[in-house]
Amino acid sequence: MSNIKYLYPDAVSILKSYGKIEKRGEQLVGYCPVCGDDHHLFIKQGDDVDVVAYCQKCNAKGKDIFAAWARDGHKPALVFTSDDPIREWSPGAVWYPYKTESGDIGFYKKRMEYYDNYPDGTRKRGKMTPYYHADKLKKGQPKTCKDTLHIYNLYEAAQAEPGMLYIVEGEKCADALMKNGVLAITTKAGAKVGADTVKLTAREQELVNRHTRIIIIPDNDEPGWYYAEAWSKYVPKLQVIDVKRLKPEAPAKYDIADWIADGGNVAELMQMEPVPYESKANPYAEEWNKVYSFDNPIDLEGGESSGKEVALTVSLPTPEMEEELDPGEWQREDFRNREKLNALFDHIYLNKDSFLLEVFKDRARELKVVGMAKLWTEYEKARDKQINASEIAKKKSKLIPLVEAGSLRTGAYTISAKGIIKEVEKKEEIIIIDVISVPVLPVSILTNVETGTVRTRLWWKHENRPAHEEIVENRILADRSKILMLASRGLPVDSTNALDVVEYLSVIAAKNDDLIPHDESVSSLGWHNNNKFSPYDPELIIDNITENNTVFQSIKSKGTLEEWVTFMAPHMADKRFHIVMAASFGSVILRLVGALPFILHFWGKTGTGKTVGLMAAASVWGNPAPGAYLRSMDATTNAIMRIAGFLRNLPVIADEMQTVRDKEGNYDKFIMRVSEGVERSRLNSDSSLRPLQEWNCIFICSGEEPIVSIRSGAGAVNRVIEVELDAAEPLFPGSLGNEVANFCRDHYGAAGPELVNHIKALEPDTIRAMYNEHCKTLTAEKLSAKQALSAAAILTASQVISTLIFCDKVEPLHPGDIIPYLKTELTVDPAERAYTALMNRFAANRNRFMSKTETQDAEYHHEPIGEIWGKFIDEKYGQSSIYAVNKGILERELQDIGFQFNAVKKAWADKGYLQKNSQGLYFHQRNEHGTRVEYVYMVNMPE
Repeated sequence: MSNIKYLYPDAVSILKSYGKIEKRGEQLVGYCPVCGDDHHLFIKQGDDVDVVAYCQKCNAKGKDIFAAWARDGHKPALVFTSDDPIREWSPGAVWYPYKTESGDIGFYKKRMEYYDNYPDGTRKRGKMTPYYHADKLKKGQPKTCKDTLHIYNLYEAAQAEPGMLYIVEGEKCADALMKNGVLAITTKAGAKVGADTVKLTAREQELVNRHTRIIIIPDNDEPGWYYAEAWSKYVPKLQVIDVKRLKPEAPAKYDIADWIADGGNVAELMQMEPVPYESKANPYAEEWNKVYSFDNPIDLEGGESSGKEVALTVSLPTPEMEEELDPGEWQREDFRNREKLNALFDHIYLNKDSFLLEVFKDRARELKVVGMAKLWTEYEKARDKQINASEIAKKKSKLIPLVEAGSLRTGAYTISAKGIIKEVEKKEEIIIIDVISVPVLPVSILTNVETGTVRTRLWWKHENRPAHEEIVENRILADRSKILMLASRGLPVDSTNALDVVEYLSVIAAKNDDLIPHDESVSSLGWHNNNKFSPYDPELIIDNITENNTVFQSIKSKGTLEEWVTFMAPHMADKRFHIVMAASFGSVILRLVGALPFILHFWGKTGTGKTVGLMAAASVWGNPAPGAYLRSMDATTNAIMRIAGFLRNLPVIADEMQTVRDKEGNYDKFIMRVSEGVERSRLNSDSSLRPLQEWNCIFICSGEEPIVSIRSGAGAVNRVIEVELDAAEPLFPGSLGNEVANFCRDHYGAAGPELVNHIKALEPDTIRAMYNEHCKTLTAEKLSAKQALSAAAILTASQVISTLIFCDKVEPLHPGDIIPYLKTELTVDPAERAYTALMNRFAANRNRFMSKTETQDAEYHHEPIGEIWGKFIDEKYGQSSIYAVNKGILERELQDIGFQFNAVKKAWADKGYLQKNSQGLYFHQRNEHGTRVEYVYMVNMPE
């Protein structure tokens, strides 16, 4: 960790010298001298004018920013307490234009060089190469080019006549050759051992291979030759010139640009005869084949090659094995030892040891050994393919090959690519009936483990179109009216052939029941038996995707987990944002700790960052675009319940909460329905009871107003945690909201499955123990018990993700961070709430009470105005004054504010808020002007 203090007494004036600055809380925001952005550099000045700086645009840290200040003449006083270097940026930068095939500039790659100056006087050279849009202002690559433009000098290569083309590593080398009249290209990604950095589109590959001679000149190092190996996959006729042929004594990292700078004659290069590129010509190829390929992992006894069933057993390593398999002590050479890697990967795979895998990855990053994460992924895929070969074979339909072989039991039916016909004998004649114009087959039978419903996976294929599969309930396939529903899915069935299709499917299924695979299925996402989680465990077949296609298709990933974590981590410092993110992750742990569903509601005026906060929460699991994973509450309650039932344990994230209030402006009914965790019982059209959908998740919602009020029942109040967003302190100030939203649109769906995998690897009681500890802490604060349990789930999730997802880059939430948003026992108690509301109403209607005092003071003694509610008896008649309220009036007013007298009267009496009569009844009978009246004596408690 760096421990350098940058002492800038005049930090504010320096920031002002670059342009306009803005104050946000304790921080100043202004121009970043590293990337040139004018509103993403955050400066905070602490004790002893110690300055902390960070740019959210280019991720430049303090030492980079202060080095740039120093370059511009603003020198700090530095105090060294560690060996960290000071970065000195070289003046000037080189902009490399990446042009499309048509010659338009797609983006720029900016090369900036620097030197790291160490306290011992040594200097190390480095470079930074960020991307910029064609205007040189906006950082990054346009979406239209990011995955379609990979080659520098692509336009020149496309325009040139087919001939000699050189491939080099880096734009600097390409420009060195181009200046000497030699056509040269390179790719935007640098070379790394173990990483395939060369990625071309089919069109780019075509433009390169049109040239007659293609020669690569690798740099004089291992990454350079890996770069050549990667290019050989795209260029079958690739030739190579080793830079050592140009300069035998070339040092490490020597390249063609260095050779030209040293006086090399390009004409000599053009006359040099290259050799065909082959892996054996690569000095590192043999070593790579040992380390960077797991196409053929260690053969397992009984593996695919043996044709036997595979039986895996989990092995416990001996102490000697544990010492040998501890990658935390490995050196660089150990990562190239194929035997060690195989032994370690076998142990991790067979024992599902995710902890050891993380140790392995961390040690590789520490030693800067690249390609290890990818290597593990390739190994895991290869082993899965090998071990699951027999299972995959079982899942494959046996019917289609049998049709081709003519061995399917079809009875009177004939199946061909033209469709299905049936031969019927009638009066010694054979009549041909056209059943359907495409071949259609039941390829598997699915029995839902939750509901027992049986469905069939149908396969059909139109000529000149891809085959199509659809999972359909058997009750639809057995009904000639309901099967017409499949017409909208592309099956050519109508009223004229519906009965024939129903009969055909029934015959085929009955005659081939022993051939059709029978599998189990589920109809919801989330946790299922045996610690499986849908959709991340592929063996869990989801049988109702068609009904929930929009939601299901949104649960996918884009971008990398590392990019997502790096971007989100700084924003987690805002406790409100941290709460919503922890709730999104925490939804999947409710079932594990036995907590109940609840609502986390963010409310405030427009422009406070509510929707963007919800998008960030949705990006944990899938595409956060509105209408994808992020839903709108502008739907029927039944529709929202169906979505919750399908998501099951994943969070329901929805905007515009105000659209679900009832005509009285109340949300209680909706709150109670979603927090019950089960939908209402309903009947099918045939009067059978429809299977109930259940869920145990967190509803994360937003709106423009709170959804609990004084009129809300205690049950509703207990099931909601509300966070108010103030316009003065929005969740994302200024343009930061747009930046977060844009990032979420391109980076999502990687963090959720990562958390699920970590949870599976933990001991079952680990998370429960965390949760119980947080419950104890919160309940000791005399908070609402149910809200405390819900908040404990959020705190537990925060603790888990801070370690397992954010790798301790984020501090977990503390109880004090969430307690301000929770209700106390008193504020939730319906008796307390009803009493407070009633006293407020009495105080506002004091003129409706007759006053009675010993002194008959005019201040108290008056005739009521309008409707008479009762009497106000002054405190001189006791320790407290009393409202003697007409019982009918009291019940009416209570009902108007959402309470029932019979529900609170006992609690009032126990608390001393209601004075019983001498017989212990809750009302007193009095005679008023000849009329018997029942009064309830409400005690006006002193403060």
